[in-house]
Amino acid sequence: MGVDPGGAEPASRAADGSAARKAEHLRIAARLDVLHETPAGLDAIRLRHRALPERDLDEVDIRTSFLGRELAAPLLISAMTGGARQSFDVNGRLMAAAASVGAAWSWGSGRALLRDRDRLTTYVPDPQAPRPPLSIANLGATHVRGRDGPAQAEQLVELLEADALFLHLNPLQEAIQPEGDTRFSGVLDAIGRVVGRIAPVPVGVKEVGFRTSEGRSSV
Repeated sequence: MGVDPGGAEPASRAADGSAARKAEHLRIAARLDVLHETPAGLDAIRLRHRALPERDLDEVDIRTSFLGRELAAPLLISAMTGGARQSFDVNGRLMAAAASVGAAWSWGSGRALLRDRDRLTTYVPDPQAPRPPLSIANLGATHVRGRDGPAQAEQLVELLEADALFLHLNPLQEAIQPEGDTRFSGVLDAIGRVVGRIAPVPVGVKEVGFRTSEGRSSV
């Protein structure tokens, strides 16, 4: 039986717990009575009406580049879950959608995959299907703080054949969920070690549910 890099619990048991939490995320998101009280920011956008635009719509080009990859539009589908049985269909459909429209794609946390490689099909349901132009692996920043953290990040990128890696910050979520990892010390240093380990693969840092308030730039 495998052991989690932190040495705290058997890998299969830890992966099952992580997968159950991911399944719960999907179940809650699919409920019709779920209310999103925090605005996404789109409510602040107002499109200026132009009755005489003096431009042909066919000439409008919204292509862009991100992390060295060309996208058909500045769109990123981020970040769906993996590890749970229910993720197979959800991830498969959304990856196919991203590939078909030329959008970027980010997986949900790869923690369950690192603990149980047999869960790879819930992250990549069809290895032969067309891939999005930009595929981004995702891992909690607290997961890379240990001695083996940078190597774990590298393994995740290799397993998913990802073009980049996101490390997400979620201290509040970890603090209030029963099985959360609240070991936040050393995370900044760990991020730097991950960057050095997997270069030239791009590494981004994001905060889950909140904007990052400690600074204006990410790694």
